[in-house]
Amino acid sequence: PKPPLPPFIMPLSNLVLSEDLAFLAQKGALTVPEPDLQMEILRGYLFSVHPNQPMLDFKQFVSAILNNSEENQISLLLFQAVMFAGLHGLPLHVIHRLGFESTKQAREVFFNRARLLYEFDIEPNSAAVVQSLILMSAWFTKGNERRHTWHYLGLGYDVARSMALHREPTTRYPPDVRRFRRRLWWSLYIRDRMIALGTRRPMRIKDEDFDVQMLTLEDFDLEPVELFLQGQPLMPDARENTSTALMCIELAKLGIIIGHVTSSQYTTLSAQPDVPHTMMIVSRRDAGRFQELERCDLELNDWFQALGPNVRRTSATSGDPQSCSEVHWAFLNLTYWVAVNVLHRSLALQPPPETAEAQAAQRISKSKVKDAARRLTKSLQSLMQLDQARFLGLIGVTAPLAACLTHMLDISSGDEDVRDASTFRLYQTVQVLHLLRGIYASADAAVQFLASVFRTAGITVHIPP
Repeated sequence: PKPPLPPFIMPLSNLVLSEDLAFLAQKGALTVPEPDLQMEILRGYLFSVHPNQPMLDFKQFVSAILNNSEENQISLLLFQAVMFAGLHGLPLHVIHRLGFESTKQAREVFFNRARLLYEFDIEPNSAAVVQSLILMSAWFTKGNERRHTWHYLGLGYDVARSMALHREPTTRYPPDVRRFRRRLWWSLYIRDRMIALGTRRPMRIKDEDFDVQMLTLEDFDLEPVELFLQGQPLMPDARENTSTALMCIELAKLGIIIGHVTSSQYTTLSAQPDVPHTMMIVSRRDAGRFQELERCDLELNDWFQALGPNVRRTSATSGDPQSCSEVHWAFLNLTYWVAVNVLHRSLALQPPPETAEAQAAQRISKSKVKDAARRLTKSLQSLMQLDQARFLGLIGVTAPLAACLTHMLDISSGDEDVRDASTFRLYQTVQVLHLLRGIYASADAAVQFLASVFRTAGITVHIPP
């Protein structure tokens, strides 16, 4: 007999072997949280994940869970992937109610539920598989693990290509399906660029290999579901949804520039013959990168200056931890400054060039790298004080790591003021990473990497265990 599932979950195919079902049940892959906890996790997902990855038909999804009937059903794989993805935005007391000591522990258990369902191929719908794999790509444990972030996104990209998601949807699709396919494609694209920015892995998607139009507000469903959980709205209102949708569009545009940055300044082919070939990108050394660096710098600056008044903010001013638009402005802002840092770091950290012109370019790059690191640290400290850092996902680890590596440059400066300021900012940024270690295993990996770098550089920085 098939293990019981809630009525809102689509029945599993009869092709799934009974012994496989028994194994999945034993491993907890068919276990779902209690109804009130489902809604807590879903609210966390709609607040922290959906604005940047708007691939979920959230009205249908939420209605299915609330009605809990066979009339409106959703994929078990997608449900478990959403439950996994929504955990990082939850307060710790909800994690405890789920039966876990830490968010990191809960994420591992929930991820394995989705992973097993995917590996047993229980989901026939390709779109649900792509959605689930994008969400599963948020999983990262150790840098040398074979199957994590980059692996699952690559699987999602392969399925997306097989369903022609990389082509602009034609009029043979109904309008709502066309909008859904665009949102799903750009969610995949944004995730690809964020992973490239944060893990030094090459991009999966090439701009010349797709023709999907850029997102517009018409592609989003902006009207919220009027539901409340313990007196709090389940999701942001229409005004907040419009603001975060505009930010998502800008994030997609920024993703295109990030692609230009990584492809023009980095390569998987090391210039050093004694360094083995890996799938990690390294700085290019050819002369042509200087001109491309200037072009990318101009692109980034033009993008930032063109942000509209409904998108651009100078800082988080409301102080409200539940302000969705404030959190996602911080996400967008951090992504921009990490991109600036990554663009100029390739030149700033290289040995002094021979020509005066190249030396002047390197001085500019060093200045921009340090300015970006200072802005990253200031923004991260504000988010930590507002208890908003937990909402950031991958960029919450990428940004402090990039800032730390830059602050190290002036730790040994002969100027006491410069040295003290850099040391103080370094400690501030490490604090953010330490805070995130209870949520993301990737923060553990980042702290271990920094500890190794500090030891090699002879720098003493206390990192709490």
